[in-house]
Amino acid sequence: MVRVVGRVGFFVTLGFNESRALRAVADAKQCGGEVVLIIKRDPVEAGRKAVNNVTSFAKPLGVPVRIIEVNSQDWCEVIRLARIMREYDDVRVIIGGGLRIPQAFTLLAALDVWGRVSRLEVHDHDTGEDITIPKWLVPLITSPERRGKVRVLLALSTDTPKTKAELARLTGLSEQTVSKYLSYLIKARLAKKVIPNKYKLTELGQKLRDAYKEQKH
Repeated sequence: MVRVVGRVGFFVTLGFNESRALRAVADAKQCGGEVVLIIKRDPVEAGRKAVNNVTSFAKPLGVPVRIIEVNSQDWCEVIRLARIMREYDDVRVIIGGGLRIPQAFTLLAALDVWGRVSRLEVHDHDTGEDITIPKWLVPLITSPERRGKVRVLLALSTDTPKTKAELARLTGLSEQTVSKYLSYLIKARLAKKVIPNKYKLTELGQKLRDAYKEQKH
């Protein structure tokens, strides 16, 4: 399929509870996007009813809905989902619905096309808990450069700003590399620049720093 520039796709895992999928349809209407429902192959009656409710809601709004049935016994489905995600420039992933294996497949597919993913939400319909995964988190924990980024993060603090030269000395990295990693941390709102040319952690950065320090014990 030819990819259309600016195409937005909402990928929603759908079990019995269609609330998040309905919201995705409303969001897709606002931005001219499409909804891709990820369901288990041969869903039970309650699952089919949820799909029908979503498609019935989307039709009068003019929102296209694609239905992707996933075979839970075939891990190659991850590759298929990633291929479908690549048809879109902007991928927004909403994981919920109690489909454990399709949820895992969808998450793995999203990681494979992370450069296109602008939103990743995870919902627990049993408890009502919701979380949005920050865009910067995946590169921080999966990138080959993650160790260097974390070293710079751990060398910073919220109370004593440091220069690039000081950070290079503390981390054993070159100033050029420190500058590169600082740019990433600033973009992720984990660090900020203060005058004159010194850097410190934000409150969010300190929270992450504390988490890494606890991990080492």
